[in-house]
Amino acid sequence: MSLTHEVLGKWLYFFQQNADYQEYSKAKQSGDVAACLQFEGKFERISELYADWGDISTIGNDADSASFKHWLARRRHLFFQDESIQWVANSNNYEHIAGHLLLDIPLLESKEKTLEAFQLYIARVYKYLGQEHQTHRNPLTKVVTQLLPPPKYSLHGEFNTATQGRLQKALFTRYCLDQKIILKDGQLYTHFLSTSEIVDYAKRYPENPFGWTSTEDDIKARKNGKLVKTVLVDAERVQIKRSIKDFEGYVRNTVYGRFPDNR
Repeated sequence: MSLTHEVLGKWLYFFQQNADYQEYSKAKQSGDVAACLQFEGKFERISELYADWGDISTIGNDADSASFKHWLARRRHLFFQDESIQWVANSNNYEHIAGHLLLDIPLLESKEKTLEAFQLYIARVYKYLGQEHQTHRNPLTKVVTQLLPPPKYSLHGEFNTATQGRLQKALFTRYCLDQKIILKDGQLYTHFLSTSEIVDYAKRYPENPFGWTSTEDDIKARKNGKLVKTVLVDAERVQIKRSIKDFEGYVRNTVYGRFPDNR
């Protein structure tokens, strides 16, 4: 699976949880040079990441949010390959010959932007060919589709179904942690659920990513205000603990420019 706006939103969310990047961003904004140098000495890419991502503390990680769209507009080239102009590989009435190029050029919001995109594309064509006079000797085949450079940031490793499932479990588990609300001195407070409570919470949620459902013992135990304690529950607790560690790993490695990396 390639990077999408929705997955980038998740990447942004995990990056926002990284305490080191949060503190570095504050130091950059306040002009604290000493603190910045300290972070830059510890994390070799943090300065580069800040130059590219900026202060992300207030950016919505929902791909449909206005702040996300505004943030991405200036950075789209960092994550997605520009495919506004494309080489036409198949055409019933066109014969591809050396020194010629059939392009699909969309009309952008202004003539200037359309010309700019076209000039950039043609510049890359000639850069690939090396010398202009070669265009009349070398046929431009499917390699033209590879002219555009890859985006700077891409997903770490193979982002397959198993990776997506593990990521969803980490997100769900972190969400569950904050679901214990208690009333103290007239104020509502959120406290972390225990691993056993998270197992129980997940079983109450039909669409939980673990695929768990409540057993008859679970239902009976809840009526008595208790939690079921069995070998099966212990195995489920292990999965919850692994998902918590995964979450921490995903967050930790964002400051190295890697996602999703749960090491």
